[in-house]
Formats: sequence, C-alpha cells, structure tokens
Amino acid sequence: PRSRGLGDVYKRQVKGKLICVGFLFSGGADFAGDAFHRPVTFENAEFHQRVDFTDRQFKAPTDFARCHFHSEPPRYFNADLHEDTRWKGIEVWPVPTGEDAADRADYFIRSYERLKLLMAGQNKVHDELMFQQLELRCWSAPTEWSVCNVSA
Repeated sequence: PRSRGLGDVYKRQVKGKLICVGFLFSGGADFAGDAFHRPVTFENAEFHQRVDFTDRQFKAPTDFARCHFHSEPPRYFNADLHEDTRWKGIEVWPVPTGEDAADRADYFIRSYERLKLLMAGQNKVHDELMFQQLELRCWSAPTEWSVCNVSA
C-alpha cells in the first residue's frame, strides 16, 4: 500500500491496533502527539521522507522490524516508547552526506542521541549501543547522500 495519508490516525489517540506492515510512506509521515494505546506494527515499512513521532506516547508493544528509513532518522523528541519496542533487522540507517551534510548532521545526531537515551532508560544495552554508533557516525559527514549499514 502507498501512503496517501492515514487521515484520522494522525494527531489523535488510536484505540485499535495500527498495522502498517509493508506500507510505503512516499511522503512525510506525521504521527506526532497523543498516544498509541494498542500495539503498533510498522514491520517492513519504508519511510522515504521525514517520519515524526514527536510527543507520541507508545503505551503498547511497537514493532519497527526490518523498516527502512531512507532519508533521515525518525523523530522521537519528547516521546516515550513502550519497553517492548523492536528494531530487529534494520540494517541500514541514514547518515548525512553531500553538500548540506554539515547542516543536516546536527539534526541526525540529535535524533540518534534521543533514540539512544530512550533505549538507555529502558536498559536495552544492545539498542542503546546501536544508536550510539549511528550518532557517532554522523559526527563525520562524507561527501554524498548514503545510508549507514550497522552490520558492517
């Protein structure tokens, strides 16, 4: 399925499960604000532009297994993640490169730092270290847009 907007899913509480398995979000995806009270699945979803979970409360298990974030890391500023949040199988994460890499690096660093802090708060050491590695890779900005393979 293609994202043509999930309409009322945005900016309100979702009382039922949200299942976006294999969704292609070709534009930006704005999930900012309020709470997901039931399980959320983004397994195998592709986010080609910005995805924003700012101020979102995840109150049930959330699955991002094998997601693809093509252009920038997801935004989780002031968000709370459920302790059963899965990142399994995400091997490629975006890092800033190209002419505007230095300008974008700060945002990427802050995004990965936020995810690292969320994982540290849950004592999820493996996930914390993964996001720390991504944060550190963003401190040096190569010369063209690429993605970061965390399994390397």
